[in-house]
Amino acid sequence: LNGLFPVLATEYAGLSNAQAGVVYAVSTLVTIFSGPIFGWLSDNVSRKLVLMVRGVANTFSSILYVVAPTFAGIGVAKTLDDMGKAAFRPAWGALMAQISSFDKRSRARTMGWMSMGEDAGGVFAPMLAGFLWSTWGITALMGSRVLLAIVTEVYATLAARSPQPVKLRAHSLVKPRSVIPAEPRPIFSFRLLAEKAGWPASTSPEETKTLN
Repeated sequence: LNGLFPVLATEYAGLSNAQAGVVYAVSTLVTIFSGPIFGWLSDNVSRKLVLMVRGVANTFSSILYVVAPTFAGIGVAKTLDDMGKAAFRPAWGALMAQISSFDKRSRARTMGWMSMGEDAGGVFAPMLAGFLWSTWGITALMGSRVLLAIVTEVYATLAARSPQPVKLRAHSLVKPRSVIPAEPRPIFSFRLLAEKAGWPASTSPEETKTLN
């Protein structure tokens, strides 16, 4: 609703330009400071919980746009909407990195497909929103937004439950060393020594002796 918010705030809710500017300023500040907080929650508490914030924020903000078209109602709805976006971005980025890491050879391609789906939604969503608003009114627009939020939450939950890559045990990664047979110890032959010295073979003290 970023592209339609000026029309929604001024023409539908009847806010002045100054009031719309205040709403923009408050929602922007909330987005700036809540983004790192949701990133920390995604890493340390629960990524699924952070992903659910987007759907819940979209649902409640859509309801507020319809039932409370006032300065306070529009301000809270806009703030909730931007807060949901701030929660979704870091958790979704971490989820894309996790899914793409399952296959190292197609990691960049997987992230490209997932990013393309996100970008396509950003392109076609304002067009669809304008069509729904001009054809069936603001109620149809916000109802469709709630439905899409539910579908997005289901998809994000299923993606977060994707199977983990099989982790090999540490000892299975160690290749067994090849066993090299021990070389026999040299054998000292008194017979050979006697023959080289010109002694009779019978005068050798013993036939052979293995050195230990």
